[in-house]
Amino acid sequence: FGSGMRHGSTCGAVTGALMVLGLAGKGADEATALMRRFREKNQVLDCANLLRLAKERGEERKCHCDRMVYEAVELLEDLLK
Repeated sequence: FGSGMRHGSTCGAVTGALMVLGLAGKGADEATALMRRFREKNQVLDCANLLRLAKERGEERKCHCDRMVYEAVELLEDLLK
């Protein structure tokens, strides 16, 4: 789901995490919690703005995107306990 589905929309790491929650039988509460917690850590959910913020911090794109995936996985692990 790279580059926000290739048009700068919701971060692919978030989209993938939401898909996993659905496959695990979780509902709207868990999905909302995931998005809220991700936004608390990163300010926004959309790829375009996440990349803009990363660039402002001087973070390289690959490092930034890898970090987004790790953060989404950590949130998933917590929500799936």
